Amino acid sequence: NRYPRAFFSSLEELLALSDGSPILEARRPGNIMDFPAEIVANRPIGGPGSSHYVLTFRAPQLQDVWPSQFIMMDVTTTRPLTRGRAVRPARWHDALDAPPLPTLKRPFGIQRAYYRHFDQQFLKRLALPVTLGVALHTVHPYQFDMLYKVLPGGSGTALLPRLKPRDRVHMVGPLGSPYDVRALRTQGVREVHVVGGGVGVAPLILMVQALRYYAFPVKVFIGISSLELLRYSGHVASSFAEGPGDAYVYVDDLLEAGLKPQDIFLSSDTPLPNRAVRGIPKSNLFHGLVPEQYRQFLKK
Repeated sequence: NRYPRAFFSSLEELLALSDGSPILEARRPGNIMDFPAEIVANRPIGGPGSSHYVLTFRAPQLQDVWPSQFIMMDVTTTRPLTRGRAVRPARWHDALDAPPLPTLKRPFGIQRAYYRHFDQQFLKRLALPVTLGVALHTVHPYQFDMLYKVLPGGSGTALLPRLKPRDRVHMVGPLGSPYDVRALRTQGVREVHVVGGGVGVAPLILMVQALRYYAFPVKVFIGISSLELLRYSGHVASSFAEGPGDAYVYVDDLLEAGLKPQDIFLSSDTPLPNRAVRGIPKSNLFHGLVPEQYRQFLKK
C-alpha cells in the first residue's frame, strides 16, 4: 500500500542480472479458484443489431492470470431465488414450457487487464530496458475485459446481455496452459507478430499487453468481416471521420498498449474506408483474408 505505483522484483532475479545471467526461471501460474466476479459494464459493439459485446468485470482472484489462460463462467447472476413463484392452474403450461436455463459454465478468454494506480495507457509510456524488464513484475490486475458473441439460437450466450453493473456471476479460473512471455527472451526473439481473426483476436490483446511490458516490438494483424464490428457506437461509411466519441475494440486496446498505428494491420471481407483509420495508414488496410495480408507483408 505504501508504493501503489511501483514495479516489483525479487532479490534472486536482480542478483541473476548482476551476474550477467538475464535468463530467469519462469514464474509459476496462479492457483485455480472459484469466486463471484462483479460486473462493471456490459457494452454492445458494432452498432444496432450487433451480436458482439464487451463485458467488464472485477475479479482480484485472477491477479495471477497469464496470457492464453481462460475462465469458466456462469451466464446468470449468483443471486439466489428467495422464494418460490406461484403458478396459477390456468397458466401451468407456462411453467412447463419455459426454456431450460443452461447450468454449465461457458469458457471465455480474457481480452485485457487493468491495474490499480496505473492508467489504461501506462504501457504507452513504459520503456524498460530489455535486461531490466525481464526481472520486474507489475502490480496484480484487478479488472478485466471479455469479448463475447451471442450465438443464434444459443441458450447460454443469449443470457449474457442481461447482465448489468453490480451483478455478480460465478467464475472458475484461471484455467488452461499459461504462456510465459519472458521465456521468448531465451529464444532470441527480437519481434513478435500476432495474427488472429474475429472474436479470436480478443484473448490476444492480453498477450500483447504482456509482450509490450517486456519490451518486445509487436505487429498485430486483425481479420474482421467488417470494420463496423469493431465500433462501440455509430456506423462507418466510406466518408468516415473520426470524432471524440468514436471507439474501436481491439484497435484502441492495442494503441493503449503502446503499439504505433503503423504496427496495426486490418483485413476485412468488405472494403475498408478510403483513408487512415485511427491513424492506421491506408496501406495497412486490406480487402481480403488476414493470412493473405500477412503473406504479402512477409514478402516485403
